[in-house]
Amino acid sequence: MSEKMLTTGAFARLCKTTKETIFHYDRENLLKPRRIGSNGYRYYSLDQLWDFESIATLKDIGISLQDIRYYLQDTKPERLLSFLQEKDRDLDREIARLAQRKLFLGDMLKSLEELSDSRLGTVTFARQEETLLEVWPIEPSTAEDTRAFWETFYAYLGFYREQNKMARWPFGTILQRVEQQSSSKATPAATSSATSLDAQVGYAGRFFFGLATEQGEGARSPADKAGKEKSGPLSLYAQKAGLYAVCFHEGTYTEQERALAAFVRLLEQRGLRHDEQIFCSDMLVYARHEDQTSYVNRYSVRIEEGDNTAELPHMVFPLV
Repeated sequence: MSEKMLTTGAFARLCKTTKETIFHYDRENLLKPRRIGSNGYRYYSLDQLWDFESIATLKDIGISLQDIRYYLQDTKPERLLSFLQEKDRDLDREIARLAQRKLFLGDMLKSLEELSDSRLGTVTFARQEETLLEVWPIEPSTAEDTRAFWETFYAYLGFYREQNKMARWPFGTILQRVEQQSSSKATPAATSSATSLDAQVGYAGRFFFGLATEQGEGARSPADKAGKEKSGPLSLYAQKAGLYAVCFHEGTYTEQERALAAFVRLLEQRGLRHDEQIFCSDMLVYARHEDQTSYVNRYSVRIEEGDNTAELPHMVFPLV
């Protein structure tokens, strides 16, 4: 009995695919016709349906045509096992990468949703649970030098990129209350500005921070030298639970400095004692105006609670 041969169109219909797909597999040396007639027509045999199904199955699990072609050169079981084990490891890595992207995107959406629900230029109060952060130190001398500050910032981001990871949102700088020298220079690290209440006190960047991937117990102070399981100066820091004053502000660097000073001044004028560290988060919102960039920051600081703080979660103050 002569072997039943099928034209390209008939073979494609049996495979539930298109002629162009069959032509493409031919060009890629994956599935060649069993015979080519004198008229140039391609003919396929019924047993080649198994070849097509093998290609389709490997393609469905995400294997490239180039890798499939490599496998089809030798289809011994042990070779297929090794081939699929490697692809399984590749898939695990891809799943981890996509999960990290999904996590990162969720962080950004949450931050922007908070911004959308807030009013710029006002101070509000909200309770916050303890939050575990990953922090990267900024040397005091670096905070006074714009170039050195940015070099530290990109070293911080580079640490994550070298591990194919991302710094999570909220993401920004921890500002520390410091005594200012009269010759100090304003830098992006600090948004440091003396308040009118104390002309010798301001704020300077001391740590870059991002949300820690793992939330839970076991946080350490940034100065804790025991936290050396991570390479580089990255360490864990527990942002304390409590009542926080929060302010969103849009403006240039200079305007952000003034907003920070106004934020601190408002708290002090109302007799609200607070921590010496302010968390300044980048809200991802930028606008270019002529030769200056305007951006949105979120400032938050923990308030010492007492008889005068009970009603604060229901109150909103304009930043003036």
